Amino acid sequence: MDAIRVAIIGTGGMANHHAMSFKKESDVHIVACCDVVPKTAEAFAAKHAVPAVYSDYRELLAKESLDAVSVVTSDAAHCEVSLAAFRKGLHVLCEKPIATSSAEAARMLRAARASGKIHMINFSYRSLPALERARQLVVDGELGKVRHVEASYLQCWLANDIWGDWHNSSAWLWRMSRSHSGGTLADIGCHILDFTTYVVGDIASLHCSMKSFPKGVPRDTWKGYKLDADDSFFTTAEFTSGALGVIHATRWATGHANCLRLRVFGDRGGLVLDTDSGGNKLQVCLEKFHARNLLWNELPAKVPETTVFTRFIRSIRSGTPEAPTFEDGVRARAYQDACIASAETGKPVRIR
Repeated sequence: MDAIRVAIIGTGGMANHHAMSFKKESDVHIVACCDVVPKTAEAFAAKHAVPAVYSDYRELLAKESLDAVSVVTSDAAHCEVSLAAFRKGLHVLCEKPIATSSAEAARMLRAARASGKIHMINFSYRSLPALERARQLVVDGELGKVRHVEASYLQCWLANDIWGDWHNSSAWLWRMSRSHSGGTLADIGCHILDFTTYVVGDIASLHCSMKSFPKGVPRDTWKGYKLDADDSFFTTAEFTSGALGVIHATRWATGHANCLRLRVFGDRGGLVLDTDSGGNKLQVCLEKFHARNLLWNELPAKVPETTVFTRFIRSIRSGTPEAPTFEDGVRARAYQDACIASAETGKPVRIR
């Protein structure tokens, strides 16, 4: 297959990761970029040596000869841009979350299937070898029947300035505003929900609580942003397997810059995956390793690390879809919507 020509639509902070990742792939050329803020697109193009710059994605799609697009716009624009790309017969890699509602996500999945093109969601933690090994252990029955699950995504940038002072950057402020599709559930909740269910299996029902804490600014407003999105959420979950679990995330976790943790317990063993300890090993307490003596052992993942970007390009070349696909994005969006509905009503919500 000839070189793959990619356009990056949306050139904010995360787009830099997309550009650098695509550059690592052989015979992949970033030929165009687009952003509604022209100066942002121009600076991105200069930084990554992208030859064509646009401020309207429709003009880009009309003029450029492309194979694929990487959608890194605001969440609210994921749907319209992806649909336009599929209409042009292009493969699509979309940032998480797939969309701002399950209805939009469903439209995107229908369009993706109708196009016959490769469609993927950038659930970046799917690349962790330890996550893949954890899934293998559960699927192979090494833990027996899963009974109990604990999962968390912990960040601390509201508690300190380890990532920079949130007061001074819109990159953080939009994440704290409902009107900008912000909030812990929207931003990192989709990651931990996908992270957990990739290993344990689908969720049948969720009972969620969410909260926004005072930020010490007048009327909870700062630089034009209403800081009303959730800082923390937790949800109890019943999985389709019958297992029970707790899934939570926060931006107030002092001591944890960016930590995902998963603990899974079955009737024959347990496992712990903690990204603060690295993504290439697990802690396991298995029946065959003397679980009755409560002995935990470190288990190297021994699974090659493959990024979502590598899988996307490999899928285009082979014609064989690889995960995470839009189906995974739709599933995570359904869980997010159930969490929101539960938090509003105070009642558990079953997943359709």
